[in-house]
Amino acid sequence: MPFTFRFSTAITWFSNSQIICIDGSRFSDPSNPALQIYTALKKAGCPASPDGKTRTIAELQAYCEDDLSEEKIALIFYEAPTDPPPQGFDMAVLNQLARFSHPPIAVVVGDRLPECRLPQFLESDPDLIANILQWLHNLER
Repeated sequence: MPFTFRFSTAITWFSNSQIICIDGSRFSDPSNPALQIYTALKKAGCPASPDGKTRTIAELQAYCEDDLSEEKIALIFYEAPTDPPPQGFDMAVLNQLARFSHPPIAVVVGDRLPECRLPQFLESDPDLIANILQWLHNLER
């Protein structure tokens, strides 16, 4: 069963925050997915940036920290195991995302990424959804 389906079913009770799941296997440029992340945020109902589209991770960070600071959201990156096939995440991008002060960001991966500073969840973990929900619950404290 796909991650997003299992996850969306499990978080129906988690109503005071919006969890935005972003499929990294769809990034056309994994070394700079800023515009695609921004587009996913807008499609999820986040306000448009008054500065225009964010085209770099630095612009995305400014948008998230300035324009979304009041939004109760969290981002979870994953890669769908379908077409297109997973391409892997760019470690430099993940570590740039780890520097964001808002929103909280985590990544679902096939294998641990020792160099990654984001919270990681293994897609093969039988308690994946429960662990993500626990992480989200801990964020609210």
